[in-house]
Amino acid sequence: MPKLGEIQSAKDIGYTDTSRRIWAFCERCGKERWVLMKQGRPRHRLCNSCGKIESINNKGEHSQNWKGGIREHSRGYRLVYVEKDSPFYPMATVKYVPEHRLVMAKHLGRCLESWEIVHHKNHIKTDNRIENLELLPSQKEHLPDTLIRAHIGKLEFRIKNLEARVTQLEAENILLKSESLCEKFIEEKASPEKG
Repeated sequence: MPKLGEIQSAKDIGYTDTSRRIWAFCERCGKERWVLMKQGRPRHRLCNSCGKIESINNKGEHSQNWKGGIREHSRGYRLVYVEKDSPFYPMATVKYVPEHRLVMAKHLGRCLESWEIVHHKNHIKTDNRIENLELLPSQKEHLPDTLIRAHIGKLEFRIKNLEARVTQLEAENILLKSESLCEKFIEEKASPEKG
């Protein structure tokens, strides 16, 4: 039997890979076994059995990566962690539900159907107060509002650019007028000297 801390090539002890292994013990049950090495140490501190038990016990709010059950979606929405025993779990995708949909579902006392749309009245995706949310029966009712808001946004951007251009042109006009006045003044000063 190998001694604790003994290091062997994986091929020398019956493995097919080319890694190096160290004889180590499980920190939970004390079982000794060959473990892959990482930076001169055992890569895993627990055996497979104890590792599975720990991963089951470290899920959800018991996980070391727990951040309160809220995370941000790439499109700007807030997602909320939902436990399997929650009545709203059927709405979850990979254990998370968009917060605005969860707020509306709790308000109605039922899960939302996949085709139902929860619309933010003020168009701020993180403002999930019930008074800012509106339930629409389908995307068909939501799309016109979304398209109108997008068109308004484009027009507002264009107006802003045009206003900046007008301001720039006005400044250039003032500058040209002042240069013209200076030239006229210089010509008037120069003409009496000639005569």
